[in-house]
Amino acid sequence: MRTQQVVYPLNQDRFTLKDLSENYGISLRDLRKHIKRGSLAATKVGRSYWVTASDLDKFLAALAKSPTRNYLCRYYDQCLDRAALANRIFDCEDCQRFVRAEKQVISAMDLCGMISLWESVFGRKLSF
Repeated sequence: MRTQQVVYPLNQDRFTLKDLSENYGISLRDLRKHIKRGSLAATKVGRSYWVTASDLDKFLAALAKSPTRNYLCRYYDQCLDRAALANRIFDCEDCQRFVRAEKQVISAMDLCGMISLWESVFGRKLSF
């Protein structure tokens, strides 16, 4: 995973949500959601929020980490449902049953079968 060096404008140590929205392209609504969920630490001053540079670093690092998911695991749907009910990020790395998926090879005959199934379900010919 690559880490990105964050350059703070004018050596600021605190930022408003408007600053973050403009500099990082995250909507104000999404920033408020992250604050409400606790994934972005912020201090409310009057009617606005302030985010420190260290809290911003932690937040950006957490955003950069994408969860590992094993779509081929037979427990995938159960784990995804459980994570959704608990309102947490779903990541197969934490699973005791996690096995990294192998590359699958599909024969030409299987591929033709999938294409004909697609065409019969959606009523459209696929063009390549």
